[in-house]
Amino acid sequence: MWVTQSYLGDPDKDPKVYAYYLFEDYNGEQESFTRQIEGKLAHVGDQFGPHATILMPNRHNTPRIEAEVRNALGAFWWELQGQLPGILVSTTILSKLQIEDGQHHFFSLNKCDLDSAFDVITSVHRLMQQCVEYQHKNQSPQPPETTFKRLLNSIEAKPGIYGFSVDLKKLFKK
Repeated sequence: MWVTQSYLGDPDKDPKVYAYYLFEDYNGEQESFTRQIEGKLAHVGDQFGPHATILMPNRHNTPRIEAEVRNALGAFWWELQGQLPGILVSTTILSKLQIEDGQHHFFSLNKCDLDSAFDVITSVHRLMQQCVEYQHKNQSPQPPETTFKRLLNSIEAKPGIYGFSVDLKKLFKK
């Protein structure tokens, strides 16, 4: 879970799925609603660790984040009007999201009471879990690094015996 100053950054290393919480900061009802569900979204984000990223705007940076989202989503942003607040789930980072490729789903929280919103967040959690599991299953396993390859990676050209030294940490890493 990230409360962020920008939605275009990549706070986790290689997450499998992204969720972007979108709302209109100038709408007092949506801002109040957002404060009520933040904890639930944070709980979902904590369960995934580095495999998923949930982004929520830092309240002080919402105008800049809105501009980023509007620019990144283009015409799709205008389709979301009247459906916010909501959660956009994608398997690609916002800056690379192509709406036409279908690798996203939008969950509207518009006109939801708190209980209904928690049900929607549970659905978001399930979708994110499925995305993470699917990508783990379909990820090609990396072959283990051979001792010879580790030896080559550990050799450094710097003062040592005959101008070369060996980094033993790289050689004997687990």
